[in-house]
Amino acid sequence: MAEHYDNRPADEVSIGEDREARARARAKRNLQRANKKNGHIFNLFDLFIIFVLLVSLTLLILSVRVSDIFGAGDEGRACRLEYQVRFSAIDESFAEAVKLGDTLYDADTKVGMGRVAAEIKMTPALTVVPSSSTGEMGQATPLDGKVDMIVIVAVDAVYVEGVGYTVGGRPLRVGELRTLRFPGYVGNGVCISLRELNAAQ
Repeated sequence: MAEHYDNRPADEVSIGEDREARARARAKRNLQRANKKNGHIFNLFDLFIIFVLLVSLTLLILSVRVSDIFGAGDEGRACRLEYQVRFSAIDESFAEAVKLGDTLYDADTKVGMGRVAAEIKMTPALTVVPSSSTGEMGQATPLDGKVDMIVIVAVDAVYVEGVGYTVGGRPLRVGELRTLRFPGYVGNGVCISLRELNAAQ
């Protein structure tokens, strides 16, 4: 069996082995770095998936709570309401344009708010003028050509627990200011009374 000998000088052999060892060490370091990078990418991906799942779960919980607070659109008890709206200090000619049986709408949402269910009540609009001599409040005096108008309206509504009465999805409450549109008049009125007549058939 033939033997092979390295005829290079000893210095050249050691230098060559050093280079080879350094190359192997460099390759090992590069491999370790690549593995670390791959590990970081995997961890970031895991964190992203966990974040998406947490956000989805939070949104689901919030949507359930919102529906519990405000109620679903098809929940509630149907009923018939009668409410009164007061319009203050309007021109008498406008008040005379509102008639029994007129249909009225919410001027902002265009939702039907019922029909005028009784004759219109009109009273002179009053103002109180301070006394010129004492500076104290004087007597109430009528405003020329102005009236206060009370309109009684009947409407189908829904009663939702925790919300109250709603018409067209919007709450209807005593003390609420509404801009209402009649065939011959548009104005701002305040709901001054509200009562349930009977459950809708």
